[in-house]
Amino acid sequence: RGCTGTGGTCSTWRWTRGTWGMEALRGGACARAWTRRGCTGTGGKARSIQVRSDVVGLGQAMVDLAAHVDDDYLTKHQLVKGERRVITHRERARILEGLDGSRCHATAGGSLANTLVALSRLGRGRIDVCMAGAVGTDAMGQYFRAQMDQADVSFLHVDRPNTFTGTVCVLTTPDAQRTMLTCVGASSAWDVPRPLRATIARAKMLVIEGYLWETEGCARAIHVAVAWARRHRTAVALTASDVTVVRRHRRAFLALLPHVDVLFANQAEAHALVHASDAGACASRLSRTCPLVVVTDGRRGSHVVSRGRGHHVSSHPVDRPIVDTCGAGDAYAAGVLYGLCTDMDVVAAAHVGAEVAGVVLAQTGGRLSRADADRLAHTCTSKRRKELREQERSASSEAAARLSRTHASCVR
Repeated sequence: RGCTGTGGTCSTWRWTRGTWGMEALRGGACARAWTRRGCTGTGGKARSIQVRSDVVGLGQAMVDLAAHVDDDYLTKHQLVKGERRVITHRERARILEGLDGSRCHATAGGSLANTLVALSRLGRGRIDVCMAGAVGTDAMGQYFRAQMDQADVSFLHVDRPNTFTGTVCVLTTPDAQRTMLTCVGASSAWDVPRPLRATIARAKMLVIEGYLWETEGCARAIHVAVAWARRHRTAVALTASDVTVVRRHRRAFLALLPHVDVLFANQAEAHALVHASDAGACASRLSRTCPLVVVTDGRRGSHVVSRGRGHHVSSHPVDRPIVDTCGAGDAYAAGVLYGLCTDMDVVAAAHVGAEVAGVVLAQTGGRLSRADADRLAHTCTSKRRKELREQERSASSEAAARLSRTHASCVR
């Protein structure tokens, strides 16, 4: 995007999409790290991309293929309503062939991608967001990269030759239940290269998607990324992602929790981890090893436990019919992260999460639109300013009362 470096003959740079590096079009090269807003290097040799981000996420780069189906379709294809399972490339072809003639909506999705796009849109340019993942060299990989760029989310990716980009077939029935069929593709394995480590070291928070535990290669990358984040005092957030994933990898989740700062889970996922009686008890139990635990419980709201103190946050009323539950949890996490990034307390951040989730429940697909994000961000900013004014008035009143008591004591 252009360079203002002063060393050598560095003048014009190109971000080489499809690799982890950048190259000079002519002349010398720059020694400073590349950022989203260009390069300010001072000459020397070309180095790899190091994106400056407030939040960087590690997750599966998937394309969501969402469609509305009836119960007969699930029965015909021997699918269990509400399940999430991994399918092969051939099974995906058969599922999509069965949707021939149906309206199918494609988005650059994946659980973490939905969260990061919503966070970026809520931040409106004030929060730099980055995602790392692996895509294939097919058309869907190009589509995913273009969609991330359009959503203002920097995408550090590895192109894996001779592979296809992963997809998630999201089948929603009339009762708003979703059945998710994942074809992992290129996201089956990748590592944490040096540029990504540099990005993690510079970030304020690292967000890890629980779905990564599904593949052995990605599981190894989780430990490397978390260790690097702890070394550089970058906060770590973990999403449980899905109850079936938690059940299959419960020991791995519990072993990682002492190194995690924020945990996102729903009631079923939290129960699979600690087997407590209800969502509140699960959050309390999990908080023994994780400083901030957020457990959502559908219409009953959510439970937030921060350093031993528990809070119940009511769900936000939805004034429109619930169309699709897909992505509500991702949107909730985005709202909470937005609150934490803008210095809200955990309860206020949870209220933002509930409000964002309420918007997504009334639409098809889990992607928060720019218009809704702008409206929500404006509302949150107004509420925040009102809270700050009230805090200032309260502090002024307390200061005046202390001054009055001191004056009375001096008079006596």
